[in-house]
Amino acid sequence: MSRPTFLGALCALSIAVVPARAADVSVHPGESLQAAIDAAVDGDRLLLLPGTWSEPIDFHGKSIEVIGLAGADQTILDGSAGAPVVRFASGETTASRLAGVTVRGGHASNGAGGVAVASGATPTLEDCVVRDNSGKFGGGITGSPVMRRCLVLNNTASLTHGGGIYGAPQMSECVVADNTATSASGGGLYVPSGSAVISDTVFVRNHAVFAGSKAGGVYVKSGASASFARCVFAQNSATGGVFAGSGGGLLTGSADVQLVGCTVYANTLTGSSTVGGGVQGPATLVDTIVRGNTEPQLSGVASVTFSDVEGGAAGVGNFDADPLFVDVDALDLHLLAGSPCIDAGDRALVDPDGSRADVGAFAAGTLVTHVATLPADFANAGFASVSAQLGGVQRLEILAGPAHAGAFYLTLGSVSGTAPGLDLLGQHVPLQPDAYFWFTVSDPDTTLLASSLGVLDAAGRAESTFHLPPSLPGVAEGLELHHATLVAAPGGGIALVTNPVALTVTR
Repeated sequence: MSRPTFLGALCALSIAVVPARAADVSVHPGESLQAAIDAAVDGDRLLLLPGTWSEPIDFHGKSIEVIGLAGADQTILDGSAGAPVVRFASGETTASRLAGVTVRGGHASNGAGGVAVASGATPTLEDCVVRDNSGKFGGGITGSPVMRRCLVLNNTASLTHGGGIYGAPQMSECVVADNTATSASGGGLYVPSGSAVISDTVFVRNHAVFAGSKAGGVYVKSGASASFARCVFAQNSATGGVFAGSGGGLLTGSADVQLVGCTVYANTLTGSSTVGGGVQGPATLVDTIVRGNTEPQLSGVASVTFSDVEGGAAGVGNFDADPLFVDVDALDLHLLAGSPCIDAGDRALVDPDGSRADVGAFAAGTLVTHVATLPADFANAGFASVSAQLGGVQRLEILAGPAHAGAFYLTLGSVSGTAPGLDLLGQHVPLQPDAYFWFTVSDPDTTLLASSLGVLDAAGRAESTFHLPPSLPGVAEGLELHHATLVAAPGGGIALVTNPVALTVTR
């Protein structure tokens, strides 16, 4: 049998033909992006080459896509010429899409400095970075966009709410970090009305500062609603000054707020007194870890069940125990083997492997997706999905445990699913053999799957990284890959095979 090649592996990923578009228009640095938008018709894609555009833009209600071909690191929309940098003010739908750009440096006297989404508009933001903007009622973003794999970083709302975002976004796999609301509430997100639906998102190190500020991470106003699934609220802070400090992680005035499978950790309050260092207000918590926050951890919550709460909480299935996080110093809040949170969640809920749900934002496993919580991670934040157009990474964290310290490991992949898999040297490998699988066996440590072969450290850990190149011909929305890792036994053979981890390709 001929040896699989790198090209062969790429062909194995290419399973569909990307559909034709109305028109693709290249926009070069130095050309006006707004002029290109004005000339575009519904269905067009404006493809930005690497560079910087220093002009505010408005989609004017058009169902078009503006895409940074080289990704957000190399495609900059700069706010030095005015704010907001990007405007959706004419009832745009999800067909109006901004992807693969950085929006930075916008300073608005009213509304967001970065991305302003007017009432009634619901544009799509994907693989974008919105950073270093300032404004009122949303430093970075105002409104209710649909957001996937976006970073909202270091934005400021001056004397108003919502340092990062002010609105009711639909968010998945985003990071909202290091944003600030001054003399106001909701350092990361303020939901004034409507319904926010948020999953697999990290709110970390956001701040509500100066006297009377509330909700370092998220504030949900009375009359609004919000649901959070598999989200992290960590190291956010609120400063009450001469008033009470309240809602370090999340504060709600609405009873229509749910946290399911979340982790609320190390949020802090200062003030004349403190109320709800983790969560304050009539929220419902299920399968959630609440620990390490300013006391009291919870205040005024409506219901808590199947949750790990420091100091305890009344409710079915609750307990108080060290969750055994992987590395609190690195803010890695995955669960180590032996955690009391494993299989301790609501019996009606299940994890991806079909077992009873774990408590906290991350299901336990010997192979997990590394989640960006520290600034050093943001430049290469990996998620559980990746764009076919823009490419991206998934960082696979191997957690074999100290018993396997110093052992060799090999990470393998498949585009054909996990069943039935194959039996190898007495172990079951949950990957279906195909061209990509045999490529990862025979040719490890390529640019496609880096660090797939190596040695586990003293804690039995390592990391492999899958990198999908942008616009790989034929790779289309809906493709699903799986990876798993084999750990060698000291005397030969296989000591451990990890659980498989999925990666979904979106448009």
